[in-house]
Amino acid sequence: MKDKIHLQLCIPNTQFKISIYSADIIFLHILSEILQPYIYEEKIDNSCIDKQYGNLDTHDIVIGVEGAYKKYKLEENTAIGQTCRILQGIQRSINPWNLYHGAAMHIKGKTIVFLGDSGTGKTTLIAYLLNTSKESMYLSEDVLIINSENNMLIPYPRPLLLRREGKNLLQEKYCISFDYASCIAYGEYFRYVIKSSSIFEKKYTVDGYIKLKRNESEHFYVDKIIENRGDTILSSCYLPNNIRNNVISSIKLANRSRLYEISYSDLDLFAKKLYNIIDLL
Repeated sequence: MKDKIHLQLCIPNTQFKISIYSADIIFLHILSEILQPYIYEEKIDNSCIDKQYGNLDTHDIVIGVEGAYKKYKLEENTAIGQTCRILQGIQRSINPWNLYHGAAMHIKGKTIVFLGDSGTGKTTLIAYLLNTSKESMYLSEDVLIINSENNMLIPYPRPLLLRREGKNLLQEKYCISFDYASCIAYGEYFRYVIKSSSIFEKKYTVDGYIKLKRNESEHFYVDKIIENRGDTILSSCYLPNNIRNNVISSIKLANRSRLYEISYSDLDLFAKKLYNIIDLL
């Protein structure tokens, strides 16, 4: 646990004490936001976020009950989801924060969440927009942390994990070049680091949700989602073990937001249509 920072939590009305050690400042910053009511000791220096951005490290979580401890070692790409799953198993009242699978960007002053199954192009889309639009700012990818009571989103700017075919598409069709110092081969993916720690200087309220679908034709479809709006958001929830709460939270989010479904194949056309939708939000 050398060089790791320590966050201690106490679950009210239980005998659980939780210690979290991590070298990733952003990971701990987010957990401290979600779990603020339970923190009794916090050793996080938020001024260090720039210095330890997106550290690909493991996170040690120790849960203790009456002197008996169980240790979890979590990989970076699932650390927040697994941490909250463990905590929800002990005390479900960490809600109204919910975790969803998707991506988020701040575009033209609006916070947009992209939902969709794996392989629908969320990561490729973010990399494209970041390289073609000065009005786009990266907030989160893969893990979305949203408060169902006020639509607030906590950014989680992990390095993007671009699939090889996505990187090749951006380079060959859209002539986007990558700095090899920031886009490094990482297993079957490319780890693309975007420096965006300044995003923690403000709060973000989700203005709209867009569900992505890929098609092989040149046609482009935009539909406003009218029916089953809650189900559209619920289908991307990371924590199905708490079904009742997830249903309620997803309905609350849907009732406060506009939802669209976009079926696309060309990113240039997608960007043009996206800006039109954002102007309507």
